[in-house]
Amino acid sequence: MPTLVILAVLAVLLMLMAQLWTEVLWFSHLGFESVLWTEWASRAALFAIGALVMGGAVFAGLSAAYRSRPVYAPVTPEQQNLDRYRESIEPLRRLVMIGAPIVLGLFAGVSLSGSWRTVLMWVNQEPFGATDPEFGLDISFFVFTLPMLRTAVSFLMTVVFITAAASLVTHYLYGGIQPTSPVQKVTSAARMQLAILAAVFVLLVAGSYFLDRYSLMVSENERFAGASYADIEANLPARTILAIIAVVVAVLFVVAAFRGNWILPAAGVGLMVVSAVVVGGIYPAVVQRFQVDPNAVEAESPFIQRNIDATLAAYGLDDVQTETYAATTETEPGQLREDSESTASIRLLDPNVVSPTFRQLQQNRQYYDFAETLSVDRYEIDGEKRDTVIAVRELNQRGLGDDQRTWVNDHTVYTHGFGVVAAYGNTVSGDGQPAFFQGGIPSTGQLGDYEPRVYFGQNTPAYSIVGAPEGTSPWELDYPDDDAENGQVETTYAGDGGPSLGNFWNQLLYAIRFGSEQILFSDRVNDESQILYDRDPHVRVGKVAPYLTLDGRAYPAVVDMDDDPATPKELVWIVDGYTTTNEYPYSARESLEEATTDALTDSTGGVVIGPAPEEVNYIRNSVKAVVNAYDGEVTLYQWDEGDPILATWQNIFPDQLRPISEISGDLMSHLRYPEDLFKVQRELLSRYHVTDAEAFYSGGNFWNSPNDPTSNEAEAQPPFYLTLQMPDQDQAQFSLTSSFIPGGTTDRNILTGFLAVDSETGSTPGEVRDGYGQMRLLELPSDVTVPGPGQVQNNFNANPAISTELNLLETGGSQVKRGNLLTLPVGGGLLYVQPVYVQASAGTQYPLLQRVLVAFGEEIGFAPTLTEALDQVFGGDSGAEGGDADVVGEIGEDPPADEPVGTTEVDAAAQERLTTALEDARQAVAEGQAALSEGDWTAYGEAQQRLDAALAEALEAEGALAQGGDAPADGATDAPTEPPTAAATDGAAEGDGG
Repeated sequence: MPTLVILAVLAVLLMLMAQLWTEVLWFSHLGFESVLWTEWASRAALFAIGALVMGGAVFAGLSAAYRSRPVYAPVTPEQQNLDRYRESIEPLRRLVMIGAPIVLGLFAGVSLSGSWRTVLMWVNQEPFGATDPEFGLDISFFVFTLPMLRTAVSFLMTVVFITAAASLVTHYLYGGIQPTSPVQKVTSAARMQLAILAAVFVLLVAGSYFLDRYSLMVSENERFAGASYADIEANLPARTILAIIAVVVAVLFVVAAFRGNWILPAAGVGLMVVSAVVVGGIYPAVVQRFQVDPNAVEAESPFIQRNIDATLAAYGLDDVQTETYAATTETEPGQLREDSESTASIRLLDPNVVSPTFRQLQQNRQYYDFAETLSVDRYEIDGEKRDTVIAVRELNQRGLGDDQRTWVNDHTVYTHGFGVVAAYGNTVSGDGQPAFFQGGIPSTGQLGDYEPRVYFGQNTPAYSIVGAPEGTSPWELDYPDDDAENGQVETTYAGDGGPSLGNFWNQLLYAIRFGSEQILFSDRVNDESQILYDRDPHVRVGKVAPYLTLDGRAYPAVVDMDDDPATPKELVWIVDGYTTTNEYPYSARESLEEATTDALTDSTGGVVIGPAPEEVNYIRNSVKAVVNAYDGEVTLYQWDEGDPILATWQNIFPDQLRPISEISGDLMSHLRYPEDLFKVQRELLSRYHVTDAEAFYSGGNFWNSPNDPTSNEAEAQPPFYLTLQMPDQDQAQFSLTSSFIPGGTTDRNILTGFLAVDSETGSTPGEVRDGYGQMRLLELPSDVTVPGPGQVQNNFNANPAISTELNLLETGGSQVKRGNLLTLPVGGGLLYVQPVYVQASAGTQYPLLQRVLVAFGEEIGFAPTLTEALDQVFGGDSGAEGGDADVVGEIGEDPPADEPVGTTEVDAAAQERLTTALEDARQAVAEGQAALSEGDWTAYGEAQQRLDAALAEALEAEGALAQGGDAPADGATDAPTEPPTAAATDGAAEGDGG
């Protein structure tokens, strides 16, 4: 039996070591071992403190109660019953008196160790340089000191309460307390011990009341955050009074300990309870009801103003440039001439739609894949910055057959993805495919030489074992090549991406950690082997920087990390890191999960990665993290040099962050304003664009973010990265944008505001471009009615000509997919652009851009290209061209100025036939509706005949366009034999102009 126990203990220790020591190896490999040791040391210290304080206090209480038990307890029926319990537990008394404190101490230690961040931030705090408006204390007191004091008081109250409870039970069990005794009900020793414990507990209650005074500054009420009029005039003095009463009651308990009279402390406790109800509850309610509510605006305005000012400062919204934008809804020829740079950059490639197209055209093999949502970036191509949709070709082992999913294949052969695929965002090839300027395997194109192998990414195996002695035949599949032996090229990993498996001890530990005995017995595990795991960029950054909350998006970039043209570029993942708190006085709280949830996030809500609380009231994009896709190296750059929370963490983890000055120019050019931060800020600005306290109280000018009109669910429209020029800018800049509609419960979907933040960081090494992060808010006057995204989408859907043509596009087994509805402030008004894709309705499906929808005011354009659609809206000549005016052909080649590459010549006659037929169909629908309203069935029948003829003509013209000629297309036989019904077209007509 002892042997089995020893073996069991050794097995547990080995399992524990497999978790702990492999973590040490992982952190040490990345050079962040100080993070692990600091966290473990602080946790261990707090665990020891918590265990010793709780265990020691409970043990002392039990021991004191037992030692002071009366030697000869009076013989009473109660004591005779207790004698049986004392006799039954006496054999276990020593075990209980030692074991109970140990168990309670362990629980307390574990609980207190979880507060390691709070304690370390308190010890290493940096000042904010700003004070709260009530007490004049530096904000750091509320963010760092107050949480620490709260933690300490709460923990000590728990310790004292449990100690008092344990002591009370012991005294009762051993006769120190005898409620039914006619002589002495409580011994002097029991009275002394319990009274002192009660005094300490009440003193801690007094401390809690005193801290409540400061906690009022970070409280919430119905209308705004922070202390209200009733809080300052009633609750604040009430907490002071209750704290003083608690101190007095504590003194009474001390007096009772020596005098033996419980009347005074009992009366004091009663006074505390009554005071808590009257002073702490009823009085503030009376002030609120009879003093504040009848005069709410006057009473609350100063405190609402505090809330407004603090919220804007805490969320970085105190420098928003707000401009009244009297948007026009009228159109005229040449109206976009001054906005030609913005219109030429309008993104037609929707990164949330075209992933299947990337997959079909660039996946190459079944064991590769692209993310469902691609990334938007910008790259300099031939001296010109171009908005780009980029995707990483990552490994996808799920694409392998079941017979290929062996341990050897999963962990030693299929180890990495290969290369990136990039396409111009503002144009497509002639058949609607993305215009790729980088792609293929091996990777070729305009991005230059870079290391294409993707060992670290968002879709990687749990672990891979790589590396082999020099001269060993490679066995990792590198990439497929028809000219190579066996149709593929093999490689051996030459980087330094993971801990070594070169010794038996490490092999044993990792075999236990991953439950893979093959690690111990495989010949592919050798002296040069490395094990790669925790390969997702979010996981890697989250582990080495446990104080950061991470943006839900990690986006890829091919960059020159050292600005040396002679060295290859690197493929990296960029992750934005935030520092947050929920303790900023008077600032409004916001749920990160709710604020970041939109039509593109998972149905369970927004992405919250890291230690952020459920709600925050302060956030900064303090860190830009870069993870190398080849060797997994993590580099953290201090982005916000004025953030006191980050400065505090730098005191805790010195030398972890690199300064901005070390960011290369090429890397700088790919950094951007983070999406989740923008979502939080736009949610706050929907209310806090109102900076007047009285107007804020009324809430009449609050806004909402519109729902995504392309989604079937009531989900917020996501923000969009665009290159655009705001009215006060000299030139177009890469920006992140969103729009606003009226708040409240109205279903009116008109535009009330447009928000854009300058996301262009520049390309100067170590220097952020002036203007980056500048938020610009366009407020539309209340007397200007500009359709919102929902109205515009309704106008698109209800337009008879558009719906008819979309019905035609859906013939022959096709399916129409609408892309993101973009909003741009150009031409003195608001321009909406939406790409329209067509894909097969079954089988192999991938969307191709076929049409572009444009709206300005009530005018609508619908054409194969953006340029044509703009001209339709602005009287035949918008004065500007879209990026699809010239089409890109082969990968890496720009088209000649006068000859688009890879396009199919569109027959102008066929296009004219189609346009005329659709107009005839629209006219027939309108005449049929008029005839119905008058009950003229003869006229209605004639209108239906004209509608049928117009639709037949449109079908033939559409077929001619598909074949590039003017003759009727043979493919038209795939179309339905019957045109769309009158009911369908009638319904479309009824919805027009909504």
